[in-house]
Amino acid sequence: MSLARLSLGQRTSQFLRRQVPVALAVLLLVLAQVPTQVPGLVEVAPMLGLICVYYWAIYRPDLFGAASAFALGLLDDILSGAPLGSGALALLLAHGVISRQRTLFHAKPFAVTWPVFAVVAAGAYLVRWLGAGLVRGAVLPAEPVVVGWLMTVAAYPLLGWLLASLNGTVVKDDID
Repeated sequence: MSLARLSLGQRTSQFLRRQVPVALAVLLLVLAQVPTQVPGLVEVAPMLGLICVYYWAIYRPDLFGAASAFALGLLDDILSGAPLGSGALALLLAHGVISRQRTLFHAKPFAVTWPVFAVVAAGAYLVRWLGAGLVRGAVLPAEPVVVGWLMTVAAYPLLGWLLASLNGTVVKDDID
């Protein structure tokens, strides 16, 4: 159905549904930075924004472009206290790699997309770790990076399922 034939309510509904990927990514990013009673947990919090960037770059790149990945990374840098630009670069590179190869992963089973995500996440964590080390002028400990990467990879199945559910129900092209 063309946009001109839709009512104002339908156009508004369609617009709001198309904002869900970025809005959810921002919400998850903020939630990952919420202080907890567990000392040091924020330092190894999973990169939930990376999961969103990866998923949407494969399945709905029209709703989550490079600018969204960059802005999400900058917000992550600000909230986490990471060197400004390190998260933005990590998410932008991840988005670029996946969006260029998305046809290889689009219709693939979870057994393929999860290990690929693990590799992409390792690259994103490496970029952030190197960026932080360069800014601080020192080699930083790798343990928090490895723990954060493991937590991110472990979070992918549940969050990927949630994103797939939203993609099939809320974020859809047709108007009911």
